[in-house]
Amino acid sequence: MDEAGAAVIILAGGKATRFPGKLERPIGDVPMLAHIYRSVQGLCPTYICLSADSDLAHKLQLDAEILVDREPLRGPLPTLLDAFEVVRELRAFVVAADMPFVQANTLREIAEHWKSDDEAVVALDEEGRPQPLLALYDRKAFVRAAASLDSERDGVKDTLRHLRWRGITLRESSALANINTEDQYRAVTA
Repeated sequence: MDEAGAAVIILAGGKATRFPGKLERPIGDVPMLAHIYRSVQGLCPTYICLSADSDLAHKLQLDAEILVDREPLRGPLPTLLDAFEVVRELRAFVVAADMPFVQANTLREIAEHWKSDDEAVVALDEEGRPQPLLALYDRKAFVRAAASLDSERDGVKDTLRHLRWRGITLRESSALANINTEDQYRAVTA
């Protein structure tokens, strides 16, 4: 599969209770959210999910289409379902904004593994566990799979039980680095 007919959705709408302000922290000399956006933006249409009270995209001068995360404390599943109501592309790459080392080539690698009967291709961590916030989803299949879940209790990973998906080990495992705490930030920026 090539990237035509796909979108990129960057999830940046959570409250980051363990590490407030993390998306404004620099990766190199660029704030984390701007870094991830610039790393993937040329691949296909790119959307950023932000909480309704966030002015981060404006503050960072990102010209992405902003999708509002109306309930940022509920997690990424309701956010993605809201995003999939707006995004019209058939498939969407989902990228957590706190995975700053994801590049356009990372998403191309995921797309290379897409087969005609797939509903998702999901990056696997070093232990073989799926990382559903670095994945490519068939938008309609994802919405169908999520309809059978309890959005109060279940998460994005739970949709995989209802999808035909394949897991892949990325050539660059550093793309999976996720920053949720000050210690993790220091470890990847040292």
